[in-house]
Amino acid sequence: MLERMELIAPANVDTPFTFSFRAPENLPNPLLKMKKVSAGYGNRKILNWI
Repeated sequence: MLERMELIAPANVDTPFTFSFRAPENLPNPLLKMKKVSAGYGNRKILNWI
């Protein structure tokens, strides 16, 4: 499969690039709430009904 991938030029590391994350003003409580969640990849479940 890798043989079919297109070759691309490497990223230019000399270009200045910066970013930052702002501190949130407040967070909801709870931040995330889920019921009966399943997770996995493809047809294979890793976590079920969490």
